[in-house]
Amino acid sequence: MNFKIKSLLINFEISQTDAIMGIGSKIKKNSFVGFFDLDKTPLDLAEKICLKLQNKYKLSDFLLFQSSENNYHAICLELKPLMTWVKIEAPLNRWHAGLSLFKGEHVLRFSTKFKNRITFIKIIKSEFNKNLSKPHVEFFNKKFKINYNPDPKILIDGSFNYHFYSQKKRLI
Repeated sequence: MNFKIKSLLINFEISQTDAIMGIGSKIKKNSFVGFFDLDKTPLDLAEKICLKLQNKYKLSDFLLFQSSENNYHAICLELKPLMTWVKIEAPLNRWHAGLSLFKGEHVLRFSTKFKNRITFIKIIKSEFNKNLSKPHVEFFNKKFKINYNPDPKILIDGSFNYHFYSQKKRLI
């Protein structure tokens, strides 16, 4: 709502703010997991996209989460260079892929955002499991109470960054 008095502009806004938490995809130099935003996508199509990516690029298991109605996060915990993940993701979501390049890593929101809670849906198994991020496996198992136990011989140690920011939703 704006009011103008002579040359003075007064702006009133009522908004809701949420604290958002996310995790980064980087665990060490040039080693990243794949985070995919599958927005405005029905569940069956989200699953098909994950399976197609697994087969085309010989990717490891995907963890599938719902962020809101017909919006999903697909996570492949296989470690690859960021540019490889950007090339895989670009045909699905150019904006998200470009943002990842700009930031230098993918960031996945795992907190509630304006009452949209992230919920675990399923593990989409693969025959190509290799080089998985041990800290991400441990995080998702603990945070979402998933019983995901890949072969310990393919788990790679490292650490990831937590990201905290606030997001505003304008009400008036």
